[in-house]
Amino acid sequence: MHDAPAPQAVPAVPCVQALAPLQVPVLPQGGLAVHWPAGAAVPAGEVVFSGNKYVLDDLGTQRFSRFGAKLTAAGWQSAGLDAVGTFLAN
Repeated sequence: MHDAPAPQAVPAVPCVQALAPLQVPVLPQGGLAVHWPAGAAVPAGEVVFSGNKYVLDDLGTQRFSRFGAKLTAAGWQSAGLDAVGTFLAN
């Protein structure tokens, strides 16, 4: 028989710690998952995309969505979203 150390003492009082804030949901293709009510306008400055770098499998594929419309990288920028962002094909 081996000499084993005694089991570690477990405190009887549970540890209470504030939960960490949840992360903003992100779509698999990298877009922000914001769900506004149907027909609702997004307040100016509420959601801003500026200066991001996007690496996509194909620049011509519709990987973005805005109010239900599917957009390519060029369409995303034409819609006024991240006009100064860079888009690269992987």
